[in-house]
Amino acid sequence: MAKKKKSPFRPKSPNARAPEPMTELDSRPVSEAWDAEDWRSLQNKLMHFTMREKYFEPVQRAKQLFLRGTGDLEEDSPEIETFFEWSAKDFRMADGRSILDEFHRRCSGALPPGEREGLDFWIRHRGQRLWELREVKADGRLTVREILEGRDWTVNDPEVRQDARPWTIIFTRLSLKAGETAFFGPRYFLPPQTMTDIKTFAGALLKAWRPGHPRAEIGEFYRDRFLPLHREVRRLQEESSRRPQIRTPEGHELIFMAAEFALRDAQQGRAALDAAEEFSREEPPGPDPEVVSYVWLQRGRSLGLFTADSQNNIVGAMLSGLGAAPGEATVGDPGRLLGTVKIGGGELRLECFSRQRLDAGKRLLMELLGSLIQPKGRDIELDMDELVSQAEEPPAPSVLPPVALARVEKEIRDRVTANWLEMEIPALDMLTPRQAAKDPEARGKLEELLKQFEYMDAGRNNPHTMDLARIRRELKMKKGK
Repeated sequence: MAKKKKSPFRPKSPNARAPEPMTELDSRPVSEAWDAEDWRSLQNKLMHFTMREKYFEPVQRAKQLFLRGTGDLEEDSPEIETFFEWSAKDFRMADGRSILDEFHRRCSGALPPGEREGLDFWIRHRGQRLWELREVKADGRLTVREILEGRDWTVNDPEVRQDARPWTIIFTRLSLKAGETAFFGPRYFLPPQTMTDIKTFAGALLKAWRPGHPRAEIGEFYRDRFLPLHREVRRLQEESSRRPQIRTPEGHELIFMAAEFALRDAQQGRAALDAAEEFSREEPPGPDPEVVSYVWLQRGRSLGLFTADSQNNIVGAMLSGLGAAPGEATVGDPGRLLGTVKIGGGELRLECFSRQRLDAGKRLLMELLGSLIQPKGRDIELDMDELVSQAEEPPAPSVLPPVALARVEKEIRDRVTANWLEMEIPALDMLTPRQAAKDPEARGKLEELLKQFEYMDAGRNNPHTMDLARIRRELKMKKGK
């Protein structure tokens, strides 16, 4: 078995005796720049300073705490940089100082002005902090909010901006780069649905810490409580990276199911579904004129089949946009979509997004069509990953002119958006978004829901999703407030 590589960040052994000049690092003047960028040169100098003999024991103690006394940091571990940032800049040695404090005391006077300014910034702005990405400005800079204090900052960070999603939570520290505030070092990202968990966890840590530090700035808290915060962020990262358990608005597991029937007389079958209140023929028809499609709606005999589940579920909240909406002003069909039916080629195929819906749909079809249909075999469970892959493929060219296609897509988007505003949403305790916007307690839940929609949309204003900007306008919920 190959021997694991150890961390390259390793202070000199106490057995290695070497002079420790205050104005030189590795026989170079402290003022000599090792890189064209002040922040990078300063970081290199701090690393060399940290490797001095006198810091060997403190760094080993820090490593034991970081790793909880087990194992070592391997060379390819993504946590090496995180460990260096914490052990060199925040970890308190026996005298209460950090290595960064010592570096500042002994070397700052010999640094060139740009590096001295960056070092002073590190001293003032301690700790790896929790941020919420609020906005990408027109000039590319980011507006972020420190989560515990609620203070907004403007940072210039191309690494974050490249894949910026609104409402992303970022665990990282600040620095100066080219005179501008920027994120620095490892960046840990969390989706917005983890906000309640991480804010509750950090808030409890701060509440317990504050009595012993009544006048300390928030950076001192982040410095002192880095380890539990880091571990909680990593736990939430792992938890949110797992495939979420997606459920329908009724609380059933979301599984794409299908049932196939032999159809004895297609004309009689279409006539029966046309006459049934629960089925609505899709217009315009699809590309194959021999296949007629229907949507199965929660109305008529299907009205009492299912009740909404009260789970706080982002997907359930989105699917609720197909739920029953009261009032004459609602655009489009008000029934919740329970499944689809296709008739063609002597067959009838029912498709639903749960086993429970499929079973109920089969019973309804047997009631309506009787001897016209005969089950062809077992129910079919379709591969969701394959369906997602197919959905991401470019759509086939439309037979409609571009102007007409854009008009149809806008009408569909407007209808779905208008319907959603009037739906009773499980994640909002069965209030409609309009009702929740007027309720002080539910309004906060609605804001978190909209943040998750906007995060998934990634700021693209995708025309094939709900119009999120319109929803905020109609509900008088300004983004970022």
